[in-house]
Amino acid sequence: VERQVIWVKSGYDDDYRIPARPVYACLQDTIIAQTLNVMDPKEIHGAAYPDGTGTSQMGFTIHWHGMLQMNNQFMDGVAMLSQCPIGNQGNNYIPCTTQYNDPDGNDFSYTMKAYPGGTYWWHSHTGLQYGDGLFGPLIVYQRPAENPYSNDHDVELPPLMMGDWWHDLSQSLVFNLFYGANSTGYINTDTTCPKNKVKCTPRFQDLSASTFNCMCAGGTSDYPYVSGHFNGEGQSPEITTSTTPLEARKLKLHEVQVLPGMSYRLRVINAGFNYALRFSIDSHDFSVIAADGQYQRKIEKVSHFVSMPGERYDIIFKAKTDAELKEIGGEQFFIRAATYNDTHWAFNETQDGWELRTDDSYHTIYAVLNYNSDSTKDDWFASGSKLSLDLQEPAPSITKILDVSYWYNLAEWEPF
Repeated sequence: VERQVIWVKSGYDDDYRIPARPVYACLQDTIIAQTLNVMDPKEIHGAAYPDGTGTSQMGFTIHWHGMLQMNNQFMDGVAMLSQCPIGNQGNNYIPCTTQYNDPDGNDFSYTMKAYPGGTYWWHSHTGLQYGDGLFGPLIVYQRPAENPYSNDHDVELPPLMMGDWWHDLSQSLVFNLFYGANSTGYINTDTTCPKNKVKCTPRFQDLSASTFNCMCAGGTSDYPYVSGHFNGEGQSPEITTSTTPLEARKLKLHEVQVLPGMSYRLRVINAGFNYALRFSIDSHDFSVIAADGQYQRKIEKVSHFVSMPGERYDIIFKAKTDAELKEIGGEQFFIRAATYNDTHWAFNETQDGWELRTDDSYHTIYAVLNYNSDSTKDDWFASGSKLSLDLQEPAPSITKILDVSYWYNLAEWEPF
C-alpha cells in the first residue's frame, strides 16, 4: 500500500526511516537536537493542500514525551503553546506569529537535560503528524546502582515501537471523520457536514482550515482500523486465521533476533495513533520491570499487558534453550499486538442522532521472535512449520469494554 508519510533522516542515516533512529542519552546528559524542515508543500496532497499546490511549508514541532523540562518549557515542543511550528512559512493553515521561535525559521535546536531516566519517546506535537511517521524512541540510561534489575538480563534489545497505521495522512482522516470534508476538499463557510447537516462556522477571524467548528462525529474511535506495525513493518492486508502460509511470506514482519538460553530486556512503546494494544510473545512469559519510564516491583510470569498510545513497558524474558526449541518444534514465535473490540459512532436515522455501537471483531499486528538468524520467511512459513500452524490459532480473547463516551442528537447539539 502506498501513502504519503512524514519521516526522518538523522546525521547517522543514509535514508529516511520510520520510526526514526532512537535518541540515546545518560541521565542528566544535555540533549541537543537540531531539526530541519525539508517538507515540500507541493508534494503534500492532504486535506490542507488538496491539489498539492500549497505555497507554504507544513510546520512541525518535536515533543519529548516524558522529559520534565523544569524551567525549560520552551523546549517542550507543543505547537502554538510553547513554540511556533518549525518551518511554518508563508500562508500556512496554522497561523502563528507570537510564540518562542521565529515562525519564518526553517530550523530549530532543542536543548534539554535527559531527565528522568527510563523508556520514553519523541514525536511531533503539531496536529496529528506523529500518526504519519514523525516519531522515534528516547532512551535515558541510568547507572547500574539506580537500576534494580541491571543483573537480571544478558542483553538489551533495540526498542520496539508498535502502533496502528492508516493509509492516508492523519489530517485527511480528521477532515473526513470530524469535519465532513474529504481529503480533496477545503473547509469553508459554505461547508455543511453531510451527516448531521451542521453548517461550518469560523471560530476566529482567520478563515483557515484549523479554525472551523463543524464536528460530524464523536470520539476518536471513529477511525476504523486499517493496519498496524512493529518498528515500521506491518501487514496489509492484515493476518487473519484464513491467511495462508504463501500469503504470509509476502507480508512485512519485523524480526527480533535472539539466541537460545539468553535473558533479554525489551522496551515496548505504543506509538499508535488511536488503539490500545495487547502485547504478547507466543510461548514466552516475561517479567514487567518498568512502566512509563519508572521502575516498579517486578511482576513475574506475565503473559501479556495492555498499552494505550504513549505508554511504555520494560520487560525481561528468558529465551528458550536448544532443548526446549527442539521439543516445541520450531525456532520462530509470533510477537502479537491485538486491538480491543472496536467501538465506534454510527448515525441512527430513527433517533436522528449518533449512537455508540460495538464491533466484536479485533485485529492483530505481528512480528517474529527468531532464534535462527540464517532463516528466511520461506523457512518460517514452509509447509508444516510452526509459524504456518500458528497462523490458524485464534487471537487472544479480549472482551472487556468500558463505555466512557458521550451521546448527542441533532435537536440539542450546536457548534461550540
